[in-house]
Amino acid sequence: MKQIYWIFAIVFLFVFETNLFSQQVVTSRTDSIVSYNFTTVADSTKGGIRIFERLDSIWQYEYEWMGNWNADSGKMIAFADYKRIADQAGNQKVYTMRRWKGAYGWEPYDSVWRDYDANSMLLFWDIYSWNYNQQDWTGERRSEYFRDGAGNDTLMVGYAWDWDTNDWRYGNKLRNRFDQENRNVEELYYEWNWNENFWIFLSGVQSEYILNASGEVETKNLYGLDLTDTTWYPASRTEYIYDDHGHMLKEEGYRLVEEEWELNSKQEWEYDVDGNMTLHTPYQWDYQYDSLVYVSRYAFAYDGHGRKTLQELQIWDTDIEDWLLVRRFSFAYNANDALTLEDEEYWDVHGDGAYSLRRTEYLYLTTGQDSVRIHSQWNESAQEIYLSWKEFFYYGEEDIKISTGLNYIPAAEFSLYPIPVHDLLMIESEVAPGRLDLLDLNGRIVYSSGSIEGGVDLSSFESGIYLVRLWDKDGILLGTRKILKE
Repeated sequence: MKQIYWIFAIVFLFVFETNLFSQQVVTSRTDSIVSYNFTTVADSTKGGIRIFERLDSIWQYEYEWMGNWNADSGKMIAFADYKRIADQAGNQKVYTMRRWKGAYGWEPYDSVWRDYDANSMLLFWDIYSWNYNQQDWTGERRSEYFRDGAGNDTLMVGYAWDWDTNDWRYGNKLRNRFDQENRNVEELYYEWNWNENFWIFLSGVQSEYILNASGEVETKNLYGLDLTDTTWYPASRTEYIYDDHGHMLKEEGYRLVEEEWELNSKQEWEYDVDGNMTLHTPYQWDYQYDSLVYVSRYAFAYDGHGRKTLQELQIWDTDIEDWLLVRRFSFAYNANDALTLEDEEYWDVHGDGAYSLRRTEYLYLTTGQDSVRIHSQWNESAQEIYLSWKEFFYYGEEDIKISTGLNYIPAAEFSLYPIPVHDLLMIESEVAPGRLDLLDLNGRIVYSSGSIEGGVDLSSFESGIYLVRLWDKDGILLGTRKILKE
């Protein structure tokens, strides 16, 4: 009977998905993702929603709103939102997250800022968190990168936040040197002395590469730096073996013991005739028996198109001296090479075999875009797989206003006037508004107000195009509009 229910649930979801999307206008942009928590075979409760807004043609600015269904109020209640700003090359420059705090409104949480050079190489990366006591952003860490003409990272500087000056200060740095083949041949580590304000040298590593006749690295020797007399000493050696196609078959690591190289690590690989890796076996040094021993290995299988269909984790059982399967991942695809099934199984070696931990099924529109994802999990008490939750993907051509066609998603109409506006902007809404955000075209919030009765005074703002985002009193996004300020 349970199997019949399962089949009915899949058919129900597929029919529901077909009807739901039959009238959709589809483009390449995801407007929203709606999830449902599964309660019974033939019924689901609304679980959550993610709404995306992309506010220009090259997706430089993206806004994501996330909420959960509140059965008591019959509304989607906000719990977080995200703002992402990218440059014209698509590199993400700003990421900011806020959390909804109910009666207290939106509260900032964390923010990441990045910058890039003309080749889209990262120049710096700043991470900030919201200081609740100071009600301001506080830095956590910064990384800054410098490169040579070949794009190699020659210098990486790390910064920490100085609470006294409320600014960044040096933390550590790494200097790299490369050979003509862009291989890293030297690494020097430094730490900043905050009391004396100078760099302290900590350690250094040099790498020496020996190549085979095919130009592949056959041996890599590592040297450490003795800080007492600033001389380099042999630290470790790694040797590599390849097949005729350049695939690595074996990697062996050696340590220096009484001026002799002693094997202390090893990895092995196997491949099929198409060059796909079928087996990876790492070894671990057993200090009790002073030898290399099996620990685990990973096995892979592929279909005729080279797509991975199976991935297994096996562990070595010292009692029976054989490999035991402990976890298996299975994958299935459609004719367009899109993933249709992802199944994770746990193998109970002391019980009755395998049971599924989790499963995800992927349904697509005729355009190849995501339509529905069905997530299932293992129920330990019932000893069976059960439907857990599902996601519906919606698409639209509108850059700003989002329409999903579901009656529990906020779709309240509101209007702004006069347009263009010179000083006072008026708001008329079907739902009582609770908060208004004014953003510039870079996605920065330049004004925010929780009291908009009688209009919003914009007389002090410069002329130009702005975005107005309106929320209701429960933190539900009512929509976004463009306005022209004279």
